[in-house]
Parts: sequence; structure tokens; C-alpha cells
Amino acid sequence: MKWRPYLLVFLFLLILIVIGIAYYSGKSQGLATERENVNVDTTAITSTNAQEKLKFVNTETVELQTYAIEIEALGRVSSTQAISVMAEVQGALLAGNVPIKKGTSFTKGQVLFSINSNDASLLIAARKSNFLTLLANILPDIKVDYPAHYEVWNMFFDNIDMDRPLPPIPPLVSSKLKTLLASRSVLSEYYSIKADQVRLSKYTITAPFNGTIVDAFTDVGAVVNPGSPVINIINSDALEVECQVKMDEAKWVQIGAKSVLTDDQDNSWLGKVRRKGQYLNPNTQSVPIFVELLSSEKKVFNGMYLLSTIEADSISNVFEIPRSALLGNIAKVYVVRDSILTKQSVDVVLLRDEMALIGGLDSGEVVVVEPLVNPKDNMKVATIEK
Repeated sequence: MKWRPYLLVFLFLLILIVIGIAYYSGKSQGLATERENVNVDTTAITSTNAQEKLKFVNTETVELQTYAIEIEALGRVSSTQAISVMAEVQGALLAGNVPIKKGTSFTKGQVLFSINSNDASLLIAARKSNFLTLLANILPDIKVDYPAHYEVWNMFFDNIDMDRPLPPIPPLVSSKLKTLLASRSVLSEYYSIKADQVRLSKYTITAPFNGTIVDAFTDVGAVVNPGSPVINIINSDALEVECQVKMDEAKWVQIGAKSVLTDDQDNSWLGKVRRKGQYLNPNTQSVPIFVELLSSEKKVFNGMYLLSTIEADSISNVFEIPRSALLGNIAKVYVVRDSILTKQSVDVVLLRDEMALIGGLDSGEVVVVEPLVNPKDNMKVATIEK
């Protein structure tokens, strides 16, 4: 029975062959199924990518309107009357009705300070005496040669008081009498004394308005010379705010426009635009606009910072969009027409911090109101109306 071992080896090999065939057949079917699944997934992904290529953009439909503009600008309060008071004559400084100290308040008409005028007063008195002598010498000639004018000139002579200013000189209706008075130096002496009287008034300085002393450069007892600064004063009842307004916004502000001024404590005051600078501030590249404070129920101090909200002109036929929707530094936006993205030139009427007023579009147009990433002209988009 020598063939029996060979039979066993044959059967063993046959079994191995059958198992191998079965294994490779199953693996082939698995690969085919996997390929089918991969084909299905690829189709789905391709379909998804096709949908993702359709970009969605936020848009608004243009409705042209008229906008009432309010311009906000921060400014500092200052007095419309800030005066540096200087000495016009020489002498020792004397006290007035208020101390010559920084921060002192005063009212209109009070004596701020005076300068010793004894010498000037005595000189005027001496000149008046000489003038009376001239008149006394000429009155007899007037009585003889011009009797019709004697009573007037005699009354003028009697009304001259050494302690009071000269009275008005009688009218010079006669040319011959005028010649006589001029030849005797009566007229020149009269007007010289009047000039000295005006100069004497400069020895006493009175307050021209209600205000405050903001600087004091000397004190009582010091000797001052003509041109020496004594004090700086401001009118505390006449205040204004200087606002720096952007050049493109300033053109909409008119003189006389109303304004509301507020501080950081929400206190408010009424104001009105009084002046508008016709020049550009080189530091801020803005136009100065001066708003006068009209109401003073709540105290306002020189040097405060107030926010001014100015009622400017209205702008018609414009549309408001976010400033970021503008294409860089050019006056263009994207509009959507028949689902196609297109660039459109516009008129940028006014730029604010976050918004822009534009013109040049027709009502009903669809404008993109957001910045786009990698946009292309004629790109097909889907709109989302805000």
C-alpha cells in the first residue's frame, strides 16, 4: 500500500488550492465594492464643491433718502474776550476795588488797579492856570472887536474848574475870531490840556466786563512803565468752543447753525455757530468752527472740554452703507445684477467713522454691504438681504 502516502499529499494540496481560490475570489469582490463606495463618495464631494462655489453676500436694496446730518466734534471752552491789560503810563501801582491776584473775579465798572497820578494832575492844573491867563488877556479884545461873542466866551471862562475837565469850547462861527484865538495860542493850549486829561484817565483802569483775572504779573507798590503787562483778564460771560471738524464735514456747516454742547457728566448747553475758519489747521488737517455758548444755567469754566453736536445741512438723494463696503480708497462698490457681481463707481458724499453716504446709484439697485474676500468681476453670487 505504497500509494496511500501519495494520496494524502495530493488531497492536502488540493485543499490548499481550493482555499487559495476562495480567498482571492473574496478579496476581489471586496475591492470592487470599495471602488463603488469610493466612486459614490467622490461624486458626492464633487457635488458639494460645486455648491460651495456659489458665494453668498450680504446686500441691501438702494432707497435714496434725505439725511439730516449731525456733526460731532470735541472742543475746548475759551473766552471770546481775553485781554492783556498793560500800563500806558508810568508810576507806582495802587490797589483798586479787587486784589491783583490770579483767580480774582470782578464785575463791570470796578477799578482793577490805578497808577499814582499826582504829578500828572498837578501838571494839568498848571496848564489850566496858564490857559485861564490866556483867556483873561483875550476877553477884553473880544468884548471890543466881537461883542456878539463876548458873553459866550466869558461864560466859558467862568465855567473852567481847576478840579474838573475843561468844558466844551464855544463854536467858532466867526473866521476872524478863530484867527484871533489861533494867533494867541488859545486853541492849541485848549486841545493840549484835553489830551492831558485823556492821558490822566489812563491812570485808573476799570473792568470793561464781568470776568476773572487769569494771570497777574506784578503787585501793588511796584513801579510800572508804559507797555508793562499787569494782568490778563477774561470775560466769564462770553464763552465759545473751538471745534476741529474734518474738512469734508465742515462744508456742510453753516454760520448760525444750532448746536448742543455736553460734558462727560451729561450736562448740556445750547450753542450756535458764530464763526467758521476759512483755513486748515496744519496739525489736525481740520477746519476750526467756533460755537458760542448761549445758555449758562449750569456753570461753564474756561478750559473745559465739551462735545459739540452741530446741526448741519441735509443731504438729499444719498444712501447709507458701511464704510467697509467701499473698495479700498476708491469710490466704488460692488452691486449685484442678475446674480452677477459687478463694480460700480459712486459719489462718496460724506465719510463717517463707520458709515458712508454715497450717491450715484439708482433706487432699487442691490449693493453689497460687506467687504468680500477674493472677489472677482462677473462672479455668480447669491444675495442675502439685510
